[in-house]
Amino acid sequence: MGISIAVQNQIHERVRVFHGPVATTLSEMALEAPAGTMIGEIHAYAETMFNSIDRHGYLWFSGD
Repeated sequence: MGISIAVQNQIHERVRVFHGPVATTLSEMALEAPAGTMIGEIHAYAETMFNSIDRHGYLWFSGD
């Protein structure tokens, strides 16, 4: 299992999705990251969304 990553535009349309080996690696990194860091705020077992103001979109992380 892992964390899938969806890149969304301003109206929450999916632009790109990442899953597979990258999802497993991200899950491991999120669990080991220090509290207070951006990657440490990604929940490995739930959904986390970051607003990317400079890119006018969102990063949606969906944990298993």
